[in-house]
Amino acid sequence: MRLVQTLHGKATQLCLVAALSLFTASTLFAGTARAAPKSVQQRAFARELYTNGQQLFRQGDFPGAQRSFEEAYPVSPNPAVLLSVAECQARTEQYAAAIESLQLYLKERGNAPDKVQVEGQIAALSAKPATVSVGSSVSGAAIAVDNADTGKVTPANLELSAGDHSISASLEGYVVAEQVVTLQPGGKSNVEFSMMPAAPVAVAAAPPPSVEPERTGRHAGKAVWIATGVAGAGLITGAILGGVALKKESDFNDQPSEHLADSGERIALFADVGFGIAAAAGITAVVLYLTSDTKKGEEQQQAWSVSPALSAGRAGLVGNVRF
Repeated sequence: MRLVQTLHGKATQLCLVAALSLFTASTLFAGTARAAPKSVQQRAFARELYTNGQQLFRQGDFPGAQRSFEEAYPVSPNPAVLLSVAECQARTEQYAAAIESLQLYLKERGNAPDKVQVEGQIAALSAKPATVSVGSSVSGAAIAVDNADTGKVTPANLELSAGDHSISASLEGYVVAEQVVTLQPGGKSNVEFSMMPAAPVAVAAAPPPSVEPERTGRHAGKAVWIATGVAGAGLITGAILGGVALKKESDFNDQPSEHLADSGERIALFADVGFGIAAAAGITAVVLYLTSDTKKGEEQQQAWSVSPALSAGRAGLVGNVRF
């Protein structure tokens, strides 16, 4: 009896221990089931996305691979995934985006063992030239970049470094067109200029040549003064020779001789010539003065001429006038 009671007590204790053990295991499993599955699922889902991205990358579907890698990174943020994203972006010529992905990788992984290599990739991608297609509404416009002539005319393609550039197009008869563009490494841009005709340059008309107002009043020109001088000289010469002739006549009356007669006649003839010249020159001076004006003064000086005239027993002055 005492043995049965003892066995029954031990059985009861074993049941209690077994029940306690089962409760503890259930509690631990339940706690593990509530805490662990979330992290495991995330890693498993991220791994699935990454594996799918690798398969697409090997197949050459770089845009599809990029989408898978970009979906995997937020689920399980592993900086190494950014390298795969950058590789896909570089393969599809998204160089600016690839640079940003590599820079983010270095930022997220401060002690990256491949830092030098990644920085080299960034430098190589940054050096990729951009392609700019330049056109204009009127073809043949000279293209300049940053105020430097490129030697090309529109339409043309230019390869420029990444960054800001000033592009202009110039053509004779048109206003210079200019545009500032921001280029990404390896990017492609189009610049189209609308050429506007330049306004005509106003040219100041040359002032008309100054014309001295015509004077129509009488003008004592050079010819008038010359004729007056000739008249005066002829008058003086005639007077002197006339006096000499009178002296010869007086001598002839006192002592008549053939010599005195001939000498007196010759001197008297020359005296008549002098008076004739004086008369003709005087008349010429008066006519010139009465018909002269500022505009025609010089022509009249050239139009009048006076010359002596001699004939048997006579002497005089001939005046020529051209109208």
